[in-house]
Amino acid sequence: MFTGRDTLVVLNPSSGRGDAREIEAAIDDELTDAGATRVVVRTTAAIDDATRWAESAADEGFDAVVAVGGDGTVTAVATGVLRSGHDLPIGIVARGTGNGVAQALRLPTEPQEGVRALRAGHPVTFDAIEVVSHDRWSLLFLGAGLDAQINRDADAGQKRRFGYLAYVGAAVRNVAGRRNRHVTLTVDGEARDVAAHTVSVINSGVVRLAGVEVGPPSDPHDGRLDVALFRSPHPLAALAQLLRLVGGRPGPAELLHATHVRVEAHPPLLMHVDGDVIGHTPFEARIRPRAVTFIADADYQATGLAPRRPRASPA
Repeated sequence: MFTGRDTLVVLNPSSGRGDAREIEAAIDDELTDAGATRVVVRTTAAIDDATRWAESAADEGFDAVVAVGGDGTVTAVATGVLRSGHDLPIGIVARGTGNGVAQALRLPTEPQEGVRALRAGHPVTFDAIEVVSHDRWSLLFLGAGLDAQINRDADAGQKRRFGYLAYVGAAVRNVAGRRNRHVTLTVDGEARDVAAHTVSVINSGVVRLAGVEVGPPSDPHDGRLDVALFRSPHPLAALAQLLRLVGGRPGPAELLHATHVRVEAHPPLLMHVDGDVIGHTPFEARIRPRAVTFIADADYQATGLAPRRPRASPA
């Protein structure tokens, strides 16, 4: 996969798993042994480093980029590649909390195993969500309401120690006092007014907890968005809806399919993109089929591939 390639490695030292210096040395050795002609490791210090470096990578002569960190780092690198207009393959060495993109591609979530998996992996295309209202890209999911509040209130220290389990306490604290809002939901040009307290837009949501796959069965290769609408304000019912969605069974939550969605709420709802709280509604998002190329696990098989839309040439 890396034979004859000049490879840029973007390493986030603040992600929690593994020793950053050991991982850096292991990646250099592994990719060099795999035939890479040049391996350059850059360590992020500012919030926009990963995106900026990935955006200029092709112009600097790099043929591939490896993101070392959590989902935030992976999304930042993918955003840079998308903005550049160049289709550079992106490798992942996961060392974050959720590692949702790595798990979607069946990659190891232990850094040293992830380094070894780079060498044996193969390229696959992956859908991306363009959040056009906020000039952002999402690889996993975004939403407004309860899920944004949970991400806002999950303790950072507990996330590093317990991963997804850290979100349980934040969920329990936030289900109380649910109130439906007046939501205008526009799906593929058709608008309707509904009473709801949460809207989630999902590209890929399956992760592994204790060896069991959980999450909505969204396919990041099918060229569509899954839109979950939560209506019941009762605390126990709201929690049950959320748990059923996590378990892959929408239940009382309404699940729609779309390529373009706009959400307006009165009063506005708090919103997030891939767990990063960025403001309030309204928001508008659309799917970009097969927008990004990742290096997946050697045994991973992508299913339901949607037609790829041509990419605009870089300026």
